[in-house]
Amino acid sequence: MRKAVYTQEDIVKAGLELVRRGGLRALSARRVAEVLGASTAPVYSNFATMEELANAIKRAAVQELLTLTHQPHADDGFLNMGVGILKFVWDWPELYAALFLEPAREYDPGVDLMGILVVAAVPAVPLIPGILARNSMRTARSVTFLARASSADTVSTTMHSSCARGA
Repeated sequence: MRKAVYTQEDIVKAGLELVRRGGLRALSARRVAEVLGASTAPVYSNFATMEELANAIKRAAVQELLTLTHQPHADDGFLNMGVGILKFVWDWPELYAALFLEPAREYDPGVDLMGILVVAAVPAVPLIPGILARNSMRTARSVTFLARASSADTVSTTMHSSCARGA
């Protein structure tokens, strides 16, 4: 009988299912293997460490969150983002906690998410000098740099004050 081959995507999906139900504390190679119906070999052959797998799961969770923020809940893009985030929190509180309440060692999903959401909102807001640029890649780099260099509150305050000046 031919041995089943598991891709990184298969393993991330299995891990995502575990984290949805029990948070990052539920993530182990043995548990992922149980969900797959396999040994732990596919987990370790696709991911060098459990931290690497956890980061891949967080990235997949960010994509799910972004999908919810892009669904049309209202005519206002910012409201759609907010409703999408609230729906994510309501439907998957353990996954939300894994993304935003657990300490991040190698991958901080908040930084990526903030950059992506701001870039998505660019058409809906006036150009903000010094922070947002016409080129969305430059915007993403600027916001990511600012988010890493300071707290999200500082970035939010800077953006708010720039908007208030009528920039």
